[in-house]
Amino acid sequence: MQRQQQEFIAKYCDLACVQTIDNGEKMVSLCEVGVRMAFYTEALPLVTEWDMYVRERVASKLKSVRLPKGLVLEVTYAYRTPAIQEKKFKEQLERFKDQSRMQSDWIQSAHEMVAAPDVAGHPTGGAVDVWFDEIHSQRTL
Repeated sequence: MQRQQQEFIAKYCDLACVQTIDNGEKMVSLCEVGVRMAFYTEALPLVTEWDMYVRERVASKLKSVRLPKGLVLEVTYAYRTPAIQEKKFKEQLERFKDQSRMQSDWIQSAHEMVAAPDVAGHPTGGAVDVWFDEIHSQRTL
């Protein structure tokens, strides 16, 4: 499972050379557009009280997700401030520093857990963390 996940995560060195610009797209409330959310504030502090915000197109794509009967998609995190992104990334960097001598290895390993702040989508409102739940079950997929 871990190996499959890594294949879908863009490498930090590939993202670092991409210029990021604000496209001017407005942020919208997931609560207002009716996207299901799950709040786990012990992992990451909420930016806003009991709501999450994303770019308009991200919200539209979340609304258009069609799942097999019995499954629901829940957004567990959306927009986060650059300060929160930086803090969480630095925590991961500290975790990996002792495991490798090369700084590029720690950065990549940390980036696979929490995106490096200079390339992260969460501070732009363009990224979400999601999970899938089975309805009427205690199982998270």
